[in-house]
Amino acid sequence: MTDNTNEDNGVAEMEFPELEPPTLLDDGKFVIADSWEETEFEQGVYGPDQKEGVQVRFESGSETIEVIPVEFERMGNSEFVWGITSDIRREVSSPEIDEKPNVGPRTAFAVYLRYDTFSSWESEYYTITSSGDDALAVACWLTNADVAESTGEMSNIVDIHNGETMDYHDRSDEDRLEGSFAEDPGRCLISGTTTQSHEISIPFCYAPLLEGYPTTYQDVPAIPETVGSFRAAVSHSEWTEHDLDEDAFNSQLERVAEGEYALDETVVDLVEGFPAEDVSLSRISEE
Repeated sequence: MTDNTNEDNGVAEMEFPELEPPTLLDDGKFVIADSWEETEFEQGVYGPDQKEGVQVRFESGSETIEVIPVEFERMGNSEFVWGITSDIRREVSSPEIDEKPNVGPRTAFAVYLRYDTFSSWESEYYTITSSGDDALAVACWLTNADVAESTGEMSNIVDIHNGETMDYHDRSDEDRLEGSFAEDPGRCLISGTTTQSHEISIPFCYAPLLEGYPTTYQDVPAIPETVGSFRAAVSHSEWTEHDLDEDAFNSQLERVAEGEYALDETVVDLVEGFPAEDVSLSRISEE
């Protein structure tokens, strides 16, 4: 990472590099970067709760980004992740985990990175999502993340996500997300009027379409540690007119080609430009 500073009254001010915004959406599709290749894609039903989802692998040289079906559990001060179709596992204990709500065993999807730090190989559970499509979207975004003078360098991308670099004021993605959303949605997604008549679930993969959704300086969406979904309000008149239920927007991503995945055009039209501050963001424990 290149650091440029200006001296002003003896105080060094960080100047962040100007980067081309990544292409997160191309005509309603997520497309992986040219330097990456989709080497595995499998749709299936996973876990004891028979949850539909995907297993995916993207590769660039020797680095990989995978979507892996897992069993996720949080109890007390410990979190557990066990691969359903692989032998990966993680068990972490900390006082910070003890402050979070317990989550019973459930099928989820891990975005799992393996990368070279020049001195060793590292791996990272970037996030755990309740939906395979949401994990797939995050994986696509990461292939398009640019780091100054090092396109797609996973170690820097992980450091930025975790707030472990001085180049972004040590802010983690969790810090960027704090205070960005409504506790209780109160504005109709369709008409924009004030309402709390109904709530509808919006998959997390539509995050780049929300106006003001927090990003890193790379313009990559900030990703929470666990992902549930967005919740938005809908007025009773719009709910009735469109014959909605709370899961009406939960259509699956369509794989149109290797490394290309299309969103639902109807949902895109409704969500695009809607303020992020008028939706809530749930975590796995809050579903």
